[in-house]
Amino acid sequence: MTNKKLLARNATLLNQEEIVFDSNNFIQRLLLFDEYILDSIRLKEIPYIIKLIGYEGFLLLLEQDFFKLRVEANSIGQTGQFFGRRNQNKKILPPLCFSFDILKGIEKEYISSCLKNIHSIETINKKEQKKLKLSIVDNLVKSPNNFGNKTIEQIGININETKYMTNIILDKLLNKNHGITDTKNINLNIEELDKGDFHVEHNLEKLFNLKQNESHKIIEQSMLAMLGMHLRIEEMDVFNSISGFKPDESELFDKKIERIYNISSSYKDEQNFNRFREIYKFPKLEIDKTITIDIERLLKIRDSKDCIEFREWIAKIHNYSDNEIDEQLNNYKSKLINLATTTEGKSLRFLIGTILVGAVASPPVGMIVGAIDTFMIDKLLPRKGYLSFIHNDFNTIFKI
Repeated sequence: MTNKKLLARNATLLNQEEIVFDSNNFIQRLLLFDEYILDSIRLKEIPYIIKLIGYEGFLLLLEQDFFKLRVEANSIGQTGQFFGRRNQNKKILPPLCFSFDILKGIEKEYISSCLKNIHSIETINKKEQKKLKLSIVDNLVKSPNNFGNKTIEQIGININETKYMTNIILDKLLNKNHGITDTKNINLNIEELDKGDFHVEHNLEKLFNLKQNESHKIIEQSMLAMLGMHLRIEEMDVFNSISGFKPDESELFDKKIERIYNISSSYKDEQNFNRFREIYKFPKLEIDKTITIDIERLLKIRDSKDCIEFREWIAKIHNYSDNEIDEQLNNYKSKLINLATTTEGKSLRFLIGTILVGAVASPPVGMIVGAIDTFMIDKLLPRKGYLSFIHNDFNTIFKI
């Protein structure tokens, strides 16, 4: 079994203060991955998680070794025209010249400001807020001090690759921002002026009548997006994890290194899971006021043999056609039905009630069975852990 570790966000930032939290994805990832690091947006997800699983439930989740939080203010900035370069004995660069740096906040101050989001949780008192803050701080993971250096160095290491990836993003941005679709005649050339400083020659103004500041901005955006992807790859290396790429990000990642995408992006596992949902008509988790999550039950299930087998099965179903997946799910059920109608299967009549929901994981609690019955359950109806998880375990985590 491979250890699948995910580092990913579970929310989308709408503006400076508001997020959209994906409850379904959060629970799905707790079940799908052996380890999960929530890449938090200033801890704004915490009130939503507590609403979902409760205050005690979240404290219990934080006690688990497989779940951690990451709260960092690392970003990539284009600093070529930044006046602070003079303090570094560097010249301010003219338009269409670029320099990139990792921008970091002061760690202690940044985390302290993020923890203020705990104050918005009206269902817990000040004592509980303090306990929650301490627990969160104890479960933070952090990047090394030199994080981002490899990403910045990547620009100059392979100029041709930098040019290729920048061109791909530039095409999309020209279409999105300016409605330009015919980009086949674009010429883009990147040269390194000095270590870390780059000049970009182009024909955007001639082809599309763009102003110099428009060309500068859109090339800058393209290079920052390219570096953002490299930073995600560096995160995967630092945290020994896969990354929660979104579909549009995965498209770019796929163009860069298709082989790595095929084995590394969490999007594939989650795409597999959503494909399985459609084939099996598996209900999507819809969180409302009448439903909460039994986090203790979820934690117990995710460490079970069945759930581990389910994670391994989900990771491989892209190799199967829809019909093959459907056959795997239904043949086992058919085998049980057929056996239950034979003479040899009459002693298994007590199982009829479970036929409609699928695989037999074990006899019902309190049911006394003999050695023959046990043999039939274990051997004639061999255990399929992922089916047991699909049919029996998953729905038990909900409190209605």
